[in-house]
Amino acid sequence: MKSFNSEVIIYDFDGVIVDSEKAVFKFYDIICEEFNLKKIDYSNKDLVNKILMVTTDDALKIICNDETLLKKIKQFINSRKFTELVDYIKLQPNIDTILKTLKSKNLYTAIFTNRGDSIHHLLKYFNINIYFDYLVTCNDVATPKPSPEGLHKILKYFNKTHNQALYIGDSIIDKIAAESIKIPFIFYNYASKENIDIKDHLELINYIE
Repeated sequence: MKSFNSEVIIYDFDGVIVDSEKAVFKFYDIICEEFNLKKIDYSNKDLVNKILMVTTDDALKIICNDETLLKKIKQFINSRKFTELVDYIKLQPNIDTILKTLKSKNLYTAIFTNRGDSIHHLLKYFNINIYFDYLVTCNDVATPKPSPEGLHKILKYFNKTHNQALYIGDSIIDKIAAESIKIPFIFYNYASKENIDIKDHLELINYIE
């Protein structure tokens, strides 16, 4: 079995640490209803996957091409806390257990996500913020994924090289970001035949020296 000499374990957030798909759908349903936009066709898998992968700003451009209305939508979003959406989010199985294990092995842990500042609230809500040493959101970079800018920031923060890190994600854009700067990459629950693809977070320990 292949193993990695990793000192920094980097995670994507949505789809990896949490299952937030229902919350994302509810969020955009609220937006569409509030501004009389056409409801998203959730049977369109390509559209859904694109919305789930990109930043909120880019997703909004997919569902609305009116710049004036987009400004009003962003003002609406900034004026609301959307606290009800937390009820639609849950931790992925065994993520808290593997995070405890990684910290017991004195490994650094980080997050690189296209989510914005809401991640800080969610990490505290689920009481897992204590397991992460560094976070990079879409608001911390000039260019979000698939750009590797956030990964560069993480390597610089820990003063590590690409082969001392490992990135775990659930989408092609995660893979592109990692491979573009030669950081080893593992899929989480993606059904990949070309890359290592763990189905349970506890499997990660099998790939770390």
